[in-house]
Amino acid sequence: MLKLNATKPGEIIERLIAKGVSIGAEGIPLISVLENGQEHVKPAVGDAGEIFVGFSWMHNVMPSVLSKVELVVVPKVAPFTFQLSRQNIISGQISGSNKGTFYEEGTVAAHIFDCEESTGILTFDPSDAEKRIEMVYKYSPSVLEAKANYADADININPAFAFLGSIGCILTGEIFTDQFDASVDWSAKRGEVYLGTGLLTGSGATKLGAHVTHVPTADNPFLGVQFSNH
Repeated sequence: MLKLNATKPGEIIERLIAKGVSIGAEGIPLISVLENGQEHVKPAVGDAGEIFVGFSWMHNVMPSVLSKVELVVVPKVAPFTFQLSRQNIISGQISGSNKGTFYEEGTVAAHIFDCEESTGILTFDPSDAEKRIEMVYKYSPSVLEAKANYADADININPAFAFLGSIGCILTGEIFTDQFDASVDWSAKRGEVYLGTGLLTGSGATKLGAHVTHVPTADNPFLGVQFSNH
């Protein structure tokens, strides 16, 4: 999904979608593949040699995954747990920050927390007691939340990708996307933007000509990236 009132596309082109591929959201990094000698696009998978085309640009659809930034205050006493406001956290898609110190998921230790994905319960090390940590994570919204906040457009509005098999690609500009790796410390990766599996990530085989212009915050949980496709 894109934050449309912040995204500033510079150039957009229409491309055919690769056979058997589904592109379910805006803001997904797309790569080039040739089918019968003609360029088609599909979501990046993070392999070496991928040719980045741009980011998907289409009619909004109801999202199955959302990003969120939430302030966590670690309890003063044991058991040093905190209940996030959302459940069904996406595996490996959570991290935190406190005054420049990065927190990652793993076996509990200083600056390392455990996340029970189904319940959204975090467990911290005693050394982090009373710390205020800004957590960035992705989760699967309930049907009720998705329908209430991200209603589908009228069913009679059929975007091009639904019946022509093509999709808009943003080739240059600045985008605000939720298709990013939430386990990455983006404040420390400003000029290191790589292709992951359908996401932007902080390391990998294919580095983009891009830099981070906005790290996710509570009031704007999108990653801002200025880029060109070559």
